[in-house]
Amino acid sequence: MLHQFGATVGQSVGEHLVIGSTVKLIHASLGTSVRPAAGVSLDQAADLGGSGETHAGVDIGAMASAGELRAGLTIRNLTEPEFGSGSDAVILKRHARGGLAWLSGAHGALGTVTVSADADLTTQSTALGDERRVAAGAEASTRDRRLSVRGGVGTSTVGSPRTSVSGGLSAAIRRGSYVDVAVTGGPDQARRGWGLALRVTF
Repeated sequence: MLHQFGATVGQSVGEHLVIGSTVKLIHASLGTSVRPAAGVSLDQAADLGGSGETHAGVDIGAMASAGELRAGLTIRNLTEPEFGSGSDAVILKRHARGGLAWLSGAHGALGTVTVSADADLTTQSTALGDERRVAAGAEASTRDRRLSVRGGVGTSTVGSPRTSVSGGLSAAIRRGSYVDVAVTGGPDQARRGWGLALRVTF
């Protein structure tokens, strides 16, 4: 079981570069159990007992802009915190991901259109095997940004593809307040699901 609590700060460097970092506390509880495969789910992990440890961690990121183009890089778990010891040790491996995006100007009633693609630069170990994800998507908004629609597709370039398809929308219920809805489906069972959120901006 893993819980994270973080604080993020960002800083502009000139007119075309922004860098940021998140300092976080990570609490992990390690527990094991042998059970029949039928009826077992990840939701039952919270019922397992186990010792807990808390360690500090750091994520960093940067984004550069040039006209309508954006390029970004994130590195999570920079310090690779380790929980447990010996053969039971679990290490949160460093995870790097890079991406590119293109932002259009407004056209009539249509506001900004964003087309983006990003990819893992490192291979990650998961419960379903190693993966290195690559994804692409697009988002379109009305000129007044009262409605935004987005969609995308992702897959793994190592191991089994485990493709997922996602879509979502954001609708303003009043100035600065939005309802966000997202749905993910496809063969990748680990990513199937949906989300509903209320977002307030200032």
